[in-house]
Amino acid sequence: MPIVKKPVREQDTLLVRVPDGIKDRIAQRARANGRSMSAEAAAILEQSMYEPADAEIEILARDALRCRVEIETATLTLRHAQQRLETITDELRRIFGPATRNYDPVDYALSVHLKKQSYERNKRKAREGSEPSTPASE
Repeated sequence: MPIVKKPVREQDTLLVRVPDGIKDRIAQRARANGRSMSAEAAAILEQSMYEPADAEIEILARDALRCRVEIETATLTLRHAQQRLETITDELRRIFGPATRNYDPVDYALSVHLKKQSYERNKRKAREGSEPSTPASE
């Protein structure tokens, strides 16, 4: 919250003890900024209230770095998976040939596999004497 300008006599007061040398440094800054020592000290305190603490900055910076590493790792994993999928898709196109011209080869391979499983299951059930099932009823 910015300092509210009131007459000097109405402003809050604060008596502060400081380590040796601090008073001189405040006096130097006050001269450089054209303010009284009191106004300079108040400005320093005000500024410190709005600047994030070094520890907080360090924590946030480390978290941001971790996020970047996680994103890079995930991106590399996705690229690798995409390359594997492309290799598999090419191999399925080679295996099925023209049958996959109008279909996604992976979907086509899954549908062939499911139909084969259903066929094998129905064949087994027929041997055992039970009703065959359709893929939709499974």
